[in-house]
Amino acid sequence: MKMLKKWNIFGSVRSQILILLLVFIITPTTIISVFTINKFTEMIEQNGMDMMETALKHSMENPQTFMDGAADAALMIMTNTAIIDPILKSDKQGTVQQKIGVTKLLENYLYDF
Repeated sequence: MKMLKKWNIFGSVRSQILILLLVFIITPTTIISVFTINKFTEMIEQNGMDMMETALKHSMENPQTFMDGAADAALMIMTNTAIIDPILKSDKQGTVQQKIGVTKLLENYLYDF
C-alpha cells in the first residue's frame, strides 16, 4: 500500500496541474505547430518551384527575343540606303574622316533603334 501511495501521480495538486497542462495546452499546441510547419513548408516548396519554372521560361524567352531584335536590326541596316550608300561608296582606301563619318552614322542609327 505504501508503494502505491509513493507512485500515485494524481495525489498532489501540483501533479494534477502538470498533467492538465500537458494534456490541454502543450499537446494541442504541439499538434497545431507541427501541422502548421508542414503546411508552410509545402507552400514554400510549391512557391519556389513555381518561381523557378517562371524564371526558366523567362530565361528561355530572352535569348530568342535578343536574337530576333538583332536580326531585325541587321535587316533594317542592310535595307537602309542612308547607311549602306556611304559604306559602299567609301572604299578600303577611304580617308579617316569618311570612315569615322560612316561609323558615327551607323552608331547613331543603332542608338536610335
